[in-house]
Amino acid sequence: MCFMQFSGDEKHGGSLAPCIDNVLDQVSLKSEDLDFIGCGIGPGSLTGVRVGMATAKGLCYPHETPLLPICSLDLVASQMANQKRIVIRRARAGYYYWREYCASQGGTVIAGNEPSFSSAESVRNVLEESDSFLLVDGRFDQEYFPSIAWLSASSPSADTVLHLIDAALENTGSKPFREVQPLYLQRSLAEDNWEKRHGNKSAEDL
Repeated sequence: MCFMQFSGDEKHGGSLAPCIDNVLDQVSLKSEDLDFIGCGIGPGSLTGVRVGMATAKGLCYPHETPLLPICSLDLVASQMANQKRIVIRRARAGYYYWREYCASQGGTVIAGNEPSFSSAESVRNVLEESDSFLLVDGRFDQEYFPSIAWLSASSPSADTVLHLIDAALENTGSKPFREVQPLYLQRSLAEDNWEKRHGNKSAEDL
């Protein structure tokens, strides 16, 4: 397992692949020896998630290696595993990604729904009807949630990441890499332009 940290002057796109190659050399492994490749799918920034997923899928492609998707909301939720909580992360103005989690023992993350993208009003309605605690990842516009108690999330530890990966392997397992899709906080300009020209049609429909 490799955890990488880059300085502010380094570009992840240029540093990530050489770092992975170096780690594989150190442990005398090749990409075809891997049983699966884990990758964060967001919600996260367009560039950051795209660089990570493109690198992971590039490693998967030659040998059809399965991909294990890790949702960043699950990492945040692991901080309060002993109580019901809803984790939110701000997307574009007035919208949030969110996911609700059940209380559990031993740090296990049990999600009650798939990651959802909703307006702040919709998320507030969910919170008002739920007894779950609100855990916020990143920026928070409290004016949308004036009467709701909340806690700002901290960065997960390496042990937390390892535990979550083990749990994801056991509970959901890896997937064919082509099926794994990213969760972007903001849509790309290319996606906006495509929708303006073609609506919701995919390239295969044209």
